[in-house]
Amino acid sequence: MKSDVYFSGILLLELMAKRKFSFLNGFVYVKTLIANAAKLGKKYMVHECFKEVDHPSAFDLTFLVILCTNFDPDKRQTTKDVIDALNAMGMRGQKQNKY
Repeated sequence: MKSDVYFSGILLLELMAKRKFSFLNGFVYVKTLIANAAKLGKKYMVHECFKEVDHPSAFDLTFLVILCTNFDPDKRQTTKDVIDALNAMGMRGQKQNKY
């Protein structure tokens, strides 16, 4: 189950970054990518073409990817946690669109 969460995190990262990632180097590669982005001052891994994504949502998505791709499977989110987090972000977006 925890490997499913890991690959869900990778899929989310690929979708939001609009970039394909190699699995040849596994965990280390993903963590290095995220760490390098942070060093470059990129707080969020969300591609710039997604202009409708506000900063709090971009932060939440980036943080969710980090939690899903934790090297230690016991520290990863559960599938339910991931779904709940994405639903909460979706509900927050719907409330913003009403005003």
